Amino acid sequence: MALTYGGASATGGGSSEGSSMAAPSRYESQKRRDWTTFFQYLLNQKPPLSLAQCSETHVLEFLKYLDQFGKTKVHLSTCAYFGHPNPPEPCGCPLKQAWGSLDALIGRLRAAYEENGGRPESNPFGVGAVRIYLREVREDQAKARGVPYNEKKKKRKRPSTEANASPGPGSATVSPVKGHKRRKISPSLQTRRRASERFRTRKKHKRLDAICEKAFNRNRVVEADPNEGNVPGFPGSTGRSGPVLTTVFLCI
Repeated sequence: MALTYGGASATGGGSSEGSSMAAPSRYESQKRRDWTTFFQYLLNQKPPLSLAQCSETHVLEFLKYLDQFGKTKVHLSTCAYFGHPNPPEPCGCPLKQAWGSLDALIGRLRAAYEENGGRPESNPFGVGAVRIYLREVREDQAKARGVPYNEKKKKRKRPSTEANASPGPGSATVSPVKGHKRRKISPSLQTRRRASERFRTRKKHKRLDAICEKAFNRNRVVEADPNEGNVPGFPGSTGRSGPVLTTVFLCI
């Protein structure tokens, strides 16, 4: 699929259709602006470059080109405030793009590249050279500014108390099998298992309903109440009892 610029093409009937659609989110708007800026950067090269000719070299050059518009003070190694998080007075060190801004920019451009027809395996924004460059920028800025960037460490799962508890007297202990790996169940197999369980449950409920209905018909009893119809002072009362249906339910 050929790479395109800007996503969908503009047509004559797009104005009414676009007005009915919801406005893009802040992330989508920023991603579109970043993609436009990078595309214009390629066109300004001599000779101009197309998106298909873009490589990780052009991406690294683009990131360095953006440093002139940065607002983050990065002290040089010869500066007296190198590694000082809060310098008492300004210095002549250059302003650069912050590492966090570059990292977010690469993420948006990587997504925009694939949305505009690029293949994931040939995405120049996701190669190892770009990740190494961002890591070096992060480490250099952390040393120069004295502000460490702490990575989120994965929390280790603590063993359950039941596993650590010592077995009681007379309880059998089961030793784990060495080299045994728990088999992962695919999502499709899980879906089929849940559907089969629902089918068996519905079948069981139908069978129980049939048993209850059969028991209901078998245990229906007709009884007579001796006081029925013998109401004193009621005209037309003959004192004879009428039939009363009493239903006996058998709970299963």
